[in-house]
Amino acid sequence: MLVASVTELLCERHRALQARIAALEVDRRARGARAVQLAEDLVAHATVEQLVVYPYAEELLGLTGLAVEIERSLDAVLGVVGSVDDDAMFAGAVARLSAAFERHVDGDEIGLLPLLELVGPREQMLRIGHTIRDFERALVESRLEGSCVWPSISRDAASRNIN
Repeated sequence: MLVASVTELLCERHRALQARIAALEVDRRARGARAVQLAEDLVAHATVEQLVVYPYAEELLGLTGLAVEIERSLDAVLGVVGSVDDDAMFAGAVARLSAAFERHVDGDEIGLLPLLELVGPREQMLRIGHTIRDFERALVESRLEGSCVWPSISRDAASRNIN
């Protein structure tokens, strides 16, 4: 089985989130549900980057402040969710989110991820990819169970004695 690189994996996630952002303006009737789903997906993406990718990159490369743009995206998605009933405010909020997320994508895809792939030991990059997939699998499973993701992840972590 061919294993996608961390860069390929995160680029796929970026494309999916960009498509969800673009879909917000398509159908006004589905706006609220789409905004909430986007917020959930963006939080999941940001969480995996902030807990797995960025700490490793900061340690390996001696960089700081890698989460700034994804944090701006998280702030902007709050404006989207909060303005679903006001067309003018919603359009502005989506534009701010789109711009913030594009800055995040550019920073990751043009700068950080290629550098990590170049400098990071292959074994560690594979572990990071597996960790991202494990996190996403836990998230999907918790959604299918209809439960909140955090207790599920906490149980998994506790069962492996990770705190």
